[in-house]
Amino acid sequence: MVLSRSDVRAGRGLLAFLLTLFLAVWVGGSILTDLILIPGAFRTIPREHAMVFGAAAFAHVNLLECLLGAASVLIAFVFGRAGWGTLRRHWTATFLLLGMTAFSLLFLLYLTPYITSKAEALLKMGIDLDDLTIIPPEREDLHTAHMIYALLDGLKIAAGVAVLWLLSSRRNQ
Repeated sequence: MVLSRSDVRAGRGLLAFLLTLFLAVWVGGSILTDLILIPGAFRTIPREHAMVFGAAAFAHVNLLECLLGAASVLIAFVFGRAGWGTLRRHWTATFLLLGMTAFSLLFLLYLTPYITSKAEALLKMGIDLDDLTIIPPEREDLHTAHMIYALLDGLKIAAGVAVLWLLSSRRNQ
């Protein structure tokens, strides 16, 4: 079976749509979770309940991001050089998607469970996480883990925006 030029164009259009959708959900979900849902939970419900909500939310978000990442990398490979416009753009987008997926895996398998366990341990020790006058070493570890998570998440979001830009500007190449 030989595909016509219009079939190939339609297939690339579908792949571009799916990749755009996956990236919009991935990046948009990260921004929504990081900037609205979790901070809102910590402002409106008791800290202990917000921590339980945050731990569950981030675990689910991290899993969803890993699935979206795997699907996006697969689509980027299928999309191929011709779909991106140039070989350089293809490999740049694929590399960025692989990096985003690696960060999501790191969050899912290590950082989110680490942050959750550190916060739970501090609460069991009776440390008020709102009180910044008492900062034991364990709390510094929690702060450092949060900063690493925030930095990597920011890089992941920036990479997603870059891939969306590469995708949207591919017709100009």
